[in-house]
Amino acid sequence: MKMTLMSAVLDIQQDAVGRKEMFRELGVFFLFSTAGGNAWLMEMTDCDCVQVAKDGTALQAPIDENSETIEINWSHTFVVSKKQVEITAYADQSVALLKAAPWRALKDAMNRIRKKFTREQLQKIHLPTPDQTAG
Repeated sequence: MKMTLMSAVLDIQQDAVGRKEMFRELGVFFLFSTAGGNAWLMEMTDCDCVQVAKDGTALQAPIDENSETIEINWSHTFVVSKKQVEITAYADQSVALLKAAPWRALKDAMNRIRKKFTREQLQKIHLPTPDQTAG
C-alpha cells in the first residue's frame, strides 16, 4: 500500500484528537502531534509548516495532492534552536514558540536528511545549517 502525504496527515490528526504524542517521517515531511491535541506538518527543505490539528480538533489540511504533484498552502516557517521550535507566520511575520514540539526528534530528523544531500544541493535549498539547529 502506497503512503500518501494526506494519509499521513489524517493519521497524525487522529493522534492529536486522541491527544497522543507522536512523531512521523515521510521523506522530507515530518508530522507530530502533542498531548495537548495539536498537530503540525513540517517540510524540511524550505522549513515550512502548517498546523493540522488544534486543541484536539482536526483542521482542514491545506493540501492538494495527486499522483504527480503535492501543493501545500504553508502558513509558517520554522527553526529548531536552543531546544525549542520557533515558528514565524507568513501572514504577519509574528513569531511564536511551539512549546510541546518534539525539538529533539525534529533536529535529529533534519540531521539525517542533511547527510543525504551534497553540499551543492544543500546550498540550493533552505535547510538550516547545523549551527541553526543547535540545541
